[in-house]
Amino acid sequence: MVSKEDVLLRLRSYLLGLMEIEPNSKDELSAWYRKSRDVKSFLEEGCGEIDIPHFLWHYLEDADIRLKDPRYGIVQVHQLKEFVDSLRR
Repeated sequence: MVSKEDVLLRLRSYLLGLMEIEPNSKDELSAWYRKSRDVKSFLEEGCGEIDIPHFLWHYLEDADIRLKDPRYGIVQVHQLKEFVDSLRR
């Protein structure tokens, strides 16, 4: 059985990977969403006892909205950074 700490480390790694490839154009969206689907699958299958914040589900779905509304994007990315930082504790 995988420990909670291992799950959190893996989640942190997935999210850092998404942050590194945050799309800056419509051309980059499909690759980002492919990675996002991997994270969603992991969350749905491997994070049963971990409380996943609601904003994270929106972050994983809203890359196109972040491109259209940079202020919204700033808020989402800030929330994600704070969550990722909390996974180190």
